[in-house]
Amino acid sequence: FILNAAQQMFGTQGYEIQEIIFPEPLILSENEERIVQLVVTPTEDRQEDIRKASRVTAASFQLISFATPGDQHPATHAVGNLSENRAHSSTSLSIQAVAARCREEIAGPTFYEKMRQQHIDMGPRFQLVNTFKRGARETFCQIRIPETSPDDWQTDPPVIDACLQTIDA
Repeated sequence: FILNAAQQMFGTQGYEIQEIIFPEPLILSENEERIVQLVVTPTEDRQEDIRKASRVTAASFQLISFATPGDQHPATHAVGNLSENRAHSSTSLSIQAVAARCREEIAGPTFYEKMRQQHIDMGPRFQLVNTFKRGARETFCQIRIPETSPDDWQTDPPVIDACLQTIDA
């Protein structure tokens, strides 16, 4: 949701997701359904530019869900800011250098078993990390990309989730 919103707002230029907070996880039982909504609001200092029909360069977002239609008390799952990355360039990061700095290795199945012991069960569709490697201030992981992915997603949500799982590795 969030990456698609950023791409629609800022076009194909680079963009950043900043100051993201996850106040409440979105946990669903096998047959449970919730209405999920992404609310994107241009930041206050850009309101005048929007009225003048210029491009939006910054916005805040909220990812919320409702138990039923008409529910007046949504659960908030993520909040943060989006901005155009004007410094976006083709500067590359050496994957080999990051991997070399991250020496402590954790196998994906070991990580997911640790999560289950903490009563967090990532279903098979969300167990995409093969290996985590930790360093002093960074984490490197190998992620298995699913063979099928919805065409309307820029990035499949389980892949984004797998990237965020590195925070807990």
